[in-house]
Amino acid sequence: MNSKEALLAQLREAFGRVAYTHKTHEKMADRLTSWASVFDWAEIILIGLSSLSAVLGEGICSKIGAGVLGALALFVAVYQLKFKPIVQADVHRQTARKLWFVREKYTSLISDLVADAALPDDVRKYRDTLLETLREIYDVAPSTNGHAYRAAQKALKLEEELTFSDEEIDALLPPNLRKKP
Repeated sequence: MNSKEALLAQLREAFGRVAYTHKTHEKMADRLTSWASVFDWAEIILIGLSSLSAVLGEGICSKIGAGVLGALALFVAVYQLKFKPIVQADVHRQTARKLWFVREKYTSLISDLVADAALPDDVRKYRDTLLETLREIYDVAPSTNGHAYRAAQKALKLEEELTFSDEEIDALLPPNLRKKP
């Protein structure tokens, strides 16, 4: 393997890692947003049921029921205040946006190297700059989990979320830029 091939192999590997990390943060944000919505609705329902039980119910059972439902609503509220899933989701989205930009830069760098539009030494310097950018992103990025990684893996491998067929791209381009007229 010559020097250019080795550099290309390294860039492709780095691109793949960034693509997976980007998609994992997107999936983590989606999951946290969904959970936040579930907790919001649970809290509303529990408060509503607790209020109804207290107002409409009679006797000790209604008071106990209202108390239990109120305690559950309080638990949900405290959970959301402590763990802030919607805030965490936003941080994952911000991280994903930063990683998307780095991923696109890797795509351009690979394209330039393959097309001989950049000298290998220049590519290496830019690669090192991208690595430093990634380090800065990863230093402050929140952790993800296995569920988000598996969702990203499914999205990338099975649902092809990062790939487009020529027909899909042609449908988005004006006629004079299409591969097939």
